[in-house]
Amino acid sequence: MLITLNDLNSKSETEYTTKDNNQYEQQFQFQLAVKQLLLKLPVEPILESYPQVKNWVEKIQQLLPSLFTISAEKLHLDTAFSQSINVGETNACLQISTNAIFKRKSTILIEWAIRKPTVNWADKTKLWVACEYLSIPPESLKLVVLAVNSELPAKSLIIRWNEGEHKTTGNWLKNKVASLMNEPTNETAPILIPDIDLTDNRRLTFSEIPEVAI
Repeated sequence: MLITLNDLNSKSETEYTTKDNNQYEQQFQFQLAVKQLLLKLPVEPILESYPQVKNWVEKIQQLLPSLFTISAEKLHLDTAFSQSINVGETNACLQISTNAIFKRKSTILIEWAIRKPTVNWADKTKLWVACEYLSIPPESLKLVVLAVNSELPAKSLIIRWNEGEHKTTGNWLKNKVASLMNEPTNETAPILIPDIDLTDNRRLTFSEIPEVAI
């Protein structure tokens, strides 16, 4: 059974509103515009049609200009990671998609999104899956989120992973997947991911990042 982040979202399709659809469209166009810029592809039609998206793209360029100087060979866009989770007698496969930079001793996941600059369950899920897939120590992995929205200034969120959060998130995911599959687990109660601060305010630079194959 293949499970994505959308499957883990507790919000059902019937709960989505027109506002949600508008936000989804803005999110899609923003993601696409930044990706087009990174690939050195034309982006003017998107920016002309969506002035707010143009503003957010400019904020991202100001927030982390070095991102747009990385070669396409070093920044792996839309990289898929997957990890199996055994629940009862059923084997599920949890899959995510993110952008990654592979260094010799560490891995950086990087994303840009219309969102608040706070850690959420999706961030931790991506870190857990990537860590398991790559078979690397949690401390060698971090996620950089370039967050924009209409209410707050653009901000970079740097989440450094660790062994404790990795274990807690793994337990939470096992319970979440079990609830989706109506399978019992050995846990007596669901383990919720705490909203703790994993951010690091030090500025990252992506210059001189060696390409490392996986």
